[in-house]
Amino acid sequence: MILPEHIIAMLNHWLQTPANGYFGSSYGADLNSLLLRPLSTATADIFIQKLKRDVPILNDLDLGISSSNTGFERKQIYLTIGTQKLINLSQFQQNTNTRFNQNEEFVDANAN
Repeated sequence: MILPEHIIAMLNHWLQTPANGYFGSSYGADLNSLLLRPLSTATADIFIQKLKRDVPILNDLDLGISSSNTGFERKQIYLTIGTQKLINLSQFQQNTNTRFNQNEEFVDANAN
């Protein structure tokens, strides 16, 4: 049986993994894609579609994005299931060093 704690753990893992974070897979969240977009675009819908594509077990849940104003020109963005605010995306930090040893050196193959 899948418990709410399992769903939150799945969501946290997906959010902590940068987009294309695994070799040969598009799995992972692109949190920066939610920022600086025109309000008329379907950014939240695209974000939720990618989440459901990457974690198919979530397809039957009523996932959504909601926001609330906090102060002058500031907004908190939440990942929700139904009306329950689960994860504050505004405070979420992606771990970009999940796959790499920090002591390794890397070369940009596309550099001129």
